[in-house]
Amino acid sequence: MNLKTHISYDTRAKTFWTLVIISIACLIVYVYAVNATVHNTVSRVALQEQNAAISTKIGEMEFSYIGLKNNISLAVAYTRGFHNVDEPVYISRGVHSLSFNSKR
Repeated sequence: MNLKTHISYDTRAKTFWTLVIISIACLIVYVYAVNATVHNTVSRVALQEQNAAISTKIGEMEFSYIGLKNNISLAVAYTRGFHNVDEPVYISRGVHSLSFNSKR
């Protein structure tokens, strides 16, 4: 048995152009993916630099806060207008809400 299949010129031309279009589409998707990867990598590096700067600033602010907190005393509080309270006012927590205890 001698079976030969003959493919017409039109079928071969359509197949060729279909493969060319698929190849071009794959190339476009590949270029887009590489571009997106590079863009995301650059964005990540910039965000890491911002994170480092903000972390440094937070550290400085915490250090300043600790320094100011250690300088507070009763004498400083009195000069700022605070005074001792004879009967403190509390906020008590209820079952489903907070309530203001105004017993005086």
